[in-house]
Amino acid sequence: MFVLLAVLVKGARKLDHVERYDVVRPQRLTGRVKRNIFSNQVYPDELQYALTIDGENHTIHLEKNRQLIGRHYAETHYSEDGRRVTTFPNYEDHCYYHGHIQGIEDSSVSVGICSGISGFVRAEQKVYLVEPLGDSADGEHALYRQEHLRANKTSCGHSNDSTVYDHDQGPAPRLLGLFKSKGWVRSYLLMLPFGYLHYTHPKGSEVIYVLYRPLNIRVMLVGLEIWTTRDHIDVMLSPEDTLNRFLQWRQDDLLKRAKHDNAQFVTGKDFLGDTVGLANKLAMCAASSGAVNQDHNINPIGVASTIAHEMGHNLGMSHDTSGCTCGTSLSNDNCVMADRVRSEYPGLFSGCSQEQLSDFLERANPRCLLDTPGSDRLYVGPACGNAFLDPGEECDCGTVKECKNTCCDPTTCRLTEGSSCAYGACCENCQLKQAASLCRRASSDCDLAEYCTGTSEHCPEDTFQMNGKPCSYGQGYCYNGQCPTHQQHCKRLWGPAAQVGMDSCFNLNLGGNEGAHCGRTKNGFVRCTPQYVPAHLTSCVLTFPVSQRM
Repeated sequence: MFVLLAVLVKGARKLDHVERYDVVRPQRLTGRVKRNIFSNQVYPDELQYALTIDGENHTIHLEKNRQLIGRHYAETHYSEDGRRVTTFPNYEDHCYYHGHIQGIEDSSVSVGICSGISGFVRAEQKVYLVEPLGDSADGEHALYRQEHLRANKTSCGHSNDSTVYDHDQGPAPRLLGLFKSKGWVRSYLLMLPFGYLHYTHPKGSEVIYVLYRPLNIRVMLVGLEIWTTRDHIDVMLSPEDTLNRFLQWRQDDLLKRAKHDNAQFVTGKDFLGDTVGLANKLAMCAASSGAVNQDHNINPIGVASTIAHEMGHNLGMSHDTSGCTCGTSLSNDNCVMADRVRSEYPGLFSGCSQEQLSDFLERANPRCLLDTPGSDRLYVGPACGNAFLDPGEECDCGTVKECKNTCCDPTTCRLTEGSSCAYGACCENCQLKQAASLCRRASSDCDLAEYCTGTSEHCPEDTFQMNGKPCSYGQGYCYNGQCPTHQQHCKRLWGPAAQVGMDSCFNLNLGGNEGAHCGRTKNGFVRCTPQYVPAHLTSCVLTFPVSQRM
């Protein structure tokens, strides 16, 4: 017999930011702590709650997210005298969970239980938000759909017009298993104090983790910095200007002291128009890997959804068009890469986004995603089923429920009978590919293709053409696998209005004088050769408006 364990109640305090909601009492059913991990563990590794959703009783199964926060996670703030203060808090026994609704295969849950239960529950295409009306996880909670929030502007400033690659976005795109093994994004979060009030970082980071999990990408938070005393960049009304300033600060400052793959900036300042986020396309693992996000919603899920969206642009995704759908839905209203949040918070990436991500991974080969953290960098010990290849294991595809790899036995972490490999670009149908099989095609005329060796499941290290080789039909010269042109250099240095200088500007270096030369010896300045000038020097022109003096 099923006993009603979660009931609607009346008389709870009103939530000003929600137009309509149900009041429910979640009831905790079970909790399990793994032995010999923590001596004083407060929050169990697994637990279940009974919860009433739209009048029906459901059981929510939750697991503590051991991959959410890095073991060497750092928090930085600034003292009143401007000194940078960095601490390394221990989040081993944190209170953030992900899971599913029992009996609903297409479901996901992301909640924190630190002080009551708060987060989201997705049942197929329906997304519900839950937040406590008190401080107890067993007390009264509000449960509501996102469309019942009092919404603000929610559009992305990114345009599909800047898409680098063309994609066939037909009405029924196929879904892809993007990584046979997991890809990892080490994320760093930068905030102004106002943004920190709304975006409680572990809760928001858990939402991002759950959204990317179906793509076999794990987003791990490795650091948080709060600019408590002053802004370290000029935060402008223009999101483009703010993004450029933030990425320059990341390159000049943050990257030199904190290892990470992607940085997200959250500000409480209103951007111009209805834009709440902006990011560069195809930038993951590069110096421009990052985005700016406006803290536009009192619920941290709103800002987390924006961060997940902008990170999608970094991973090569464009805005979803009318032919892109999520799951069984026939629309893209609740897709992560929709151009704006409409009636629902996003719950899934569309098939179009998955196609574009797959294309980016193949063409750009963002190697930082393949840098799998060892168990010493996560709050998870060596064990079969933790999705890490620990010593003595031949493979590890996660738990029995999570594993979809027929080459790996999730109960033993050994290869299945007859298998010689479980994953890797040179593994196909559980067997090593033949030597000389293409495993990574050349992404540009400055890149070189790589081929399987026949003895390893991994594709050889990425190689590229010799620096200085002409590329892009003579417009640029290869440098570390890329083909930067003079035009790109000028715009990056001086902004979008900059142009390449005339030939006469370059030819000044042929004279070998103090203002234009190719070096200096004891005998004076060295003249540049005609062959050296276009390959190694850049001359830019930037026109400024002239104001008439009064």
